[in-house]
Amino acid sequence: MPHPIAGYGGSFKLVMPGVCSYRSVADHHFTWMRHPKSRVNVLDGNHFYEEIVDAGRISRMAFKIDLIMNEKKEIIKAFAGDPVAEHREASKHAESLYLIPLPRLRT
Repeated sequence: MPHPIAGYGGSFKLVMPGVCSYRSVADHHFTWMRHPKSRVNVLDGNHFYEEIVDAGRISRMAFKIDLIMNEKKEIIKAFAGDPVAEHREASKHAESLYLIPLPRLRT
């Protein structure tokens, strides 16, 4: 699912915030939450997301499964493998489902 700050759900969020201390999560959120690139549908340059990835790499998680769900909470597609690679692939697929391009406003 699109995530309002981390770009998309899934990824290493099992680690950060999943098993991190309250202090780690608070420091992470207070540091990056208001950064201009910490927003929905953005992974590249999103420091909020990148710090989550850093925490996941420290944990040495080597395999991950992310799922795409529909509005009925049914699994419609699964992605597995290297946590960063599969999450990027899953995010692209989610973008194709959830992102609606809008025409540019004429000024």
